Amino acid sequence: MYKGEILKKYLIYILAVSSLLFFNTCEENFSPKDELLEAYILNSIIRVNDDFQFASIHKTFDVQGFNPESDSLNPFVDGADITLTYRGEEYKFKDTVLTPLHEQRFDGPLKYYYLKNFKPIRDQEDIIIKAVLPDGKILKAAARVPILFEIDRGQSDQIIPSDFHPDFISVHWFPRSKVYFQYYKFRLRIKYEIHSDNESVINYVEVPIKKSNASEDNSIYPSLTKQISTSYPLELFEETMKKIGDDITDKKNIFITNKAEFEIVALDPNLAAYYFAGVTQNIYSVRFDQTLFSNVEGGFGIVGAMMERKFTISISDSFIRRFGYSVKN
Repeated sequence: MYKGEILKKYLIYILAVSSLLFFNTCEENFSPKDELLEAYILNSIIRVNDDFQFASIHKTFDVQGFNPESDSLNPFVDGADITLTYRGEEYKFKDTVLTPLHEQRFDGPLKYYYLKNFKPIRDQEDIIIKAVLPDGKILKAAARVPILFEIDRGQSDQIIPSDFHPDFISVHWFPRSKVYFQYYKFRLRIKYEIHSDNESVINYVEVPIKKSNASEDNSIYPSLTKQISTSYPLELFEETMKKIGDDITDKKNIFITNKAEFEIVALDPNLAAYYFAGVTQNIYSVRFDQTLFSNVEGGFGIVGAMMERKFTISISDSFIRRFGYSVKN
């Protein structure tokens, strides 16, 4: 089903705040659980590459005792009137339900609001999302369409190892605007399958961009950057390849897809601020159960916009077989 498949792909962007417990630490009358303050949380990430958008609204709720995980009541707010305004045109969200993909804390089906057939056509323009709740309360926030950008295929490596600089893997991209200040987040992943007993399991592993001696887990992965190019040391790519088969005796049962996947997203100022607030270290798995940053008037939450590009880099078959693995086309 189209709607279900889209939600599977982008569900992570609309996971909303399930509860907000406010604590009072006043010494005169200490109470670990004060009176609940009613609040609403609006979340929506507009994806420039897609024409199917999502939003969610949740309400704070109280629980029995002091364990915030003890209540399974779904805090989703039904019946809200959510509109998106872009370039003078208004678009209205609809609400629907879907069977959860995984076990979830709250009872009942997964609820969300959606908007079909909307894709921003111009960058650096504002998108306004306004939600009128059943009790008349209004939540409102603005996002800005990121500057459109493209992968510079002529400057980027086409194969691993590179024919031009064998010690690293280089990728370049360029914005379509002379005013190109914005933040990007990227990752390079290897896709592989492990075959056993007529079954195969697909996995991905991300390649670190550098190493550090400061901790036991010394892999460092890309953070937000304003740069428009990056380079991965080939040595770290090789280490990542080797680790895939560390616990498997017969390496030929590991099938490496002969194309590495480079994914990059451009973030609007709200999402960049959300990231820098320390809420998440992985923009690809944004969680909305934190309140360190909010840009929603009348409540909490995050409304932002992002644009994604993908680029595949071929991996030499001989390079894959060097580790004893099989090649997956």
